Amino acid sequence: MDDSGSLGWVGNIAYFRMRYLALEISTRIVYTCVEIKLKFIGEEMFVFKKVLIVLLVTGFLLTACSGQKVRDSIEVQINLTEFGIESSVTDFESGVLYRFIVTNAGTVEHEFMIMPPLTADEMGMGMDMGEMDQMALAMIATEKLQPGVTATLDFSFTETAPAGALELACHTPGHYEANMKLPITVK
Repeated sequence: MDDSGSLGWVGNIAYFRMRYLALEISTRIVYTCVEIKLKFIGEEMFVFKKVLIVLLVTGFLLTACSGQKVRDSIEVQINLTEFGIESSVTDFESGVLYRFIVTNAGTVEHEFMIMPPLTADEMGMGMDMGEMDQMALAMIATEKLQPGVTATLDFSFTETAPAGALELACHTPGHYEANMKLPITVK
């Protein structure tokens, strides 16, 4: 170094080169730290996304499964044959949730209705299926009860009904007339 405090041209080049290297090294360190941080954040986000997906799928499955399992319901097994109805329960309680599991054990299509019995006048009037559907408290249509098929119906009686006031019935043309009905009681 000379008396003026300058490094000379070689010293100045070396000084600027060292400052450049220091700046370049510190920049690389900063970039590396930023990359590492971004990678870490990316991994955290990736893990967070996975956890979020698992929670969402689990919640969806729990919701879906809970929709399939009816809380506090009583299962009622129903068998439809030619031309009869068999039920594991014929005495019901008002306000209780029942899950009717209806199996068409016959060789022809059936339907399942919970409704008041038809009077002789109503049978003689030749009611169409739309009118009968409106009389039904609950039903499973013929499209869902083809031979060999099982369908379910969740239903709760809202009022009491003495013996003979309600019945389980199939109103597919000719079936009801062939005595495809079963009287029930609701207490």
